[in-house]
Amino acid sequence: MSLTALMAFALIMSAGIVTPGPTVLLSLNNAARFGIKRALWGISGAVVADVLLVALVWLGLGVVLAASETLFVTLKWLGAAWLAFIGLRMLLSSDTSLPGAGGAVVPAPQALFLKS
Repeated sequence: MSLTALMAFALIMSAGIVTPGPTVLLSLNNAARFGIKRALWGISGAVVADVLLVALVWLGLGVVLAASETLFVTLKWLGAAWLAFIGLRMLLSSDTSLPGAGGAVVPAPQALFLKS
């Protein structure tokens, strides 16, 4: 790999790394609404989920999905259905409380862990 290609790769990867994704935004939201201690539960949940995904790939899930187009397409549709379900649930939720508003429900740490 040439130095120019390596520098271009490093620049593109740096932009991707510093761009906050949904997990970072959820962590910031949890920290702002519920404090750092509660946010750490959500961060821990995200780390455990990432470790599980890496373990599944290491155990050969990627090879199985590459070999079976039917299984891959099924998994994609299940993922799309799950995202649609979560989006619909968020749209229909009646939680209109503002951060820091009196009477706002503070979720249990386990709920923040599982939400991530």
